[in-house]
Amino acid sequence: MTYVHSNYHAEGGSAAHTHISIHRSRTTPVSLPPANPDTNKLTTMNPLERSFLQGLLTHIPSIAALTLPTQASYARVQDGIWSGGTYTAWGAENRETVVRLTGAPGSHHFELRTHDGTANPYLAIAAFLGAGLQGIRHGVELEVLGIDGMAAELSEEERVRMKITGRMPRSLAQ
Repeated sequence: MTYVHSNYHAEGGSAAHTHISIHRSRTTPVSLPPANPDTNKLTTMNPLERSFLQGLLTHIPSIAALTLPTQASYARVQDGIWSGGTYTAWGAENRETVVRLTGAPGSHHFELRTHDGTANPYLAIAAFLGAGLQGIRHGVELEVLGIDGMAAELSEEERVRMKITGRMPRSLAQ
């Protein structure tokens, strides 16, 4: 039997992922804004999913206070180790983004890669849902373009053009 020891800080720490699916129910509350089905044709997501995702991306750096609750948690906030990276970006089947879109159109789900095993899972999920629901409640449109690789490898001009402007905190103090 071989035992392999991994260096915690070099490997990205203790991982946890959350998968969330958003679907309109048959009894959708009237307080939700009307869907805008023709606003963003660059993605296969429906308007509800796009609004949810934009809400997540807007608030996810602040949510880190709950999802990355210890200094050691920030070993995960790195580029190039499939932990989500340091920019508030998303991508279809992209493990280098904080939100990975997966699943076929009509059954998409979001994999949130911005927390670790020391986080309280109930608080983490409540924060993720709250942020996404803010996007839905306000009817925001997805501004951030999806990415195939690492946001850190793009030039600053490319990130600005793709609206990838948010950064994850790199320490508990931030």
